[in-house]
Amino acid sequence: MGQPLETKFFLVGDVAGRYSELEELLKDIPNETKVIFVGDAINKGPNSKEVLELIIANPNYQLLLGNHEFQLIEAIEDLNRQEMEAKAELSHTWLETKAAATIKSYLPDSDISNNPDNTLRSFNQELTNCGHLDYLIHRPILYYYPGLVVSHSPSPTPWLMPLIKNLGLENDSVEIGVHLAEKTFFLRTKENIFEQGTTPFHLDEFLSYRKKPKKGDGQIHVFGHVSRWGFKKFTDKEDRLIAICIDNSSKNKLIGLHWPSLKKVKVKNHKLP
Repeated sequence: MGQPLETKFFLVGDVAGRYSELEELLKDIPNETKVIFVGDAINKGPNSKEVLELIIANPNYQLLLGNHEFQLIEAIEDLNRQEMEAKAELSHTWLETKAAATIKSYLPDSDISNNPDNTLRSFNQELTNCGHLDYLIHRPILYYYPGLVVSHSPSPTPWLMPLIKNLGLENDSVEIGVHLAEKTFFLRTKENIFEQGTTPFHLDEFLSYRKKPKKGDGQIHVFGHVSRWGFKKFTDKEDRLIAICIDNSSKNKLIGLHWPSLKKVKVKNHKLP
């Protein structure tokens, strides 16, 4: 009989609204395991609402903010702002990012194509009433653990370790989040919240970066977002592991990664639109 698998965390790639595949991926993961989702849990697939409900229901599951969650928040803010300004027309750029499936998961009988304004207003109300909008707004953008950094994109983080060291948090588990309205950020441990000033990064770029990851300060950076790479490990000139991409949606697979064993788990996806 083999040795038990060492699992401090289980890291999950871009789920993209695929509930049945997520259930399959998590079926052998104990409830007490810390599961970290790299973002883009919603959109594209048919079951965004169910995916969020599953994540929210387990206190050991942590969703990081991805560009699709951020675009949803921006769309709702834009909707509310334009209504307050009594503008007749609404921008529907979020609908162009394959968000129609997300809205359908909350409002199965909605008519998005022919009645987008009322549909968005109803969606806003539903998302607010069930608490999912507030949940998404308060998601962290990065998770730090000694030797590990998890975020949605491979955006460089030269600001991270100086900040962590300055606060004496090198040996802690740390979440970094953003106050979206104030454009400030904070660090959160189990014991404390450390409020900070202006973000040392542009949030949209941080969530959407697609270039190759750069060498960090001894941390392995695990991220999703860049599906063209699939499951891919990146090394430095000395052949030391520096980063791992776990977004394999372009190859029709949902990926999970045990940490620190780096054992990969994959589930075949239903084809995304």
